[in-house]
Formats: sequence, structure tokens, C-alpha cells
Amino acid sequence: MTLVTTLPAAPPQSGAGPRPEARPQSEARRCTCWPGATVWLTGLPSAGKTTIAEELAGRLRRDHRRVEVLDGDQIRKFLSADLGFSRDDRNTNVQRIGMVCSVRDVKGLYAKQAAGEISGLTGVDDPYEAPEAPDLRIESHTQSVRESASALYALLTERGLA
Repeated sequence: MTLVTTLPAAPPQSGAGPRPEARPQSEARRCTCWPGATVWLTGLPSAGKTTIAEELAGRLRRDHRRVEVLDGDQIRKFLSADLGFSRDDRNTNVQRIGMVCSVRDVKGLYAKQAAGEISGLTGVDDPYEAPEAPDLRIESHTQSVRESASALYALLTERGLA
């Protein structure tokens, strides 16, 4: 089972989004950037999270959308190679991932946490908990990868994000 949570992206910064010439002409005249979102796939190991993410990313890229997939296995290989799978090591891994995504820290929360000014920042010093009411629940054991990615794409489209 894979749980999906979508979060609105931070407000666009100057230069954000694909170049207007990368979009269809009619779209290029209407807006200067695409809306964004973070799609967080959670679930048990080998539930198909990465495979579904890559399928969705391919579809979004064909629509000229900018996409980055942060895969837990790849991050562990390069960012957290020294860690195992104990609770403490998993928490450290999540903290490191949070620090990599904190590059766009528009509110300065990660910087304040690092300086000891605030605490309780989710994913840094507060444990992550699976969502009780995700935006979408994918039954990856009964759906094909294409069906799962299509459900995600439909959710993003419904919210004006695809």
C-alpha cells in the first residue's frame, strides 16, 4: 500500500518554472510559470513507490513540467551510506533529507532550527508519521504501475497542478 500526500509548493521565485518557449504557445502567453507541488509517496519497502514516481515523472516531463524524484534508496547510497535501518538511523536519514530539501527555505525555518532557535520541526527533530487521511491511497498490490501513476496524475490535474 502506498499513501500519497501532496503539498503546495513554495511561491515561485523569479526565474522559476520552465522557459515560456518550452510550453505550448497558447500556454506561454497566459502565464509565466507552472504551479508546483510535492508528492510524497510513503509505504512499506518494495511497495513500488520509486517505480510509480518514475512513471509519473515521465508523464509530467512529456507535458514539459520540471520534475525531480528524490528516491530513498539513492539518497541512502550517497547521503546516508553510513546508516543502517534502526529507528535512530532512519530518523537521521529523514533529517538529512530535510536538510537537502531545505535549500528553498523561504521562511528560514530550517536555518532557525539549525541555530537552535526553534524545535519540533517535522522531519528534522520531530518524527514523521504516516498520514491518517492521505489525498490518495494507492493499492499498489492490486493496481498496475500505469494505473497507479494515472491516479496520481488525475489528482494533480484535478488540483490544477498537471
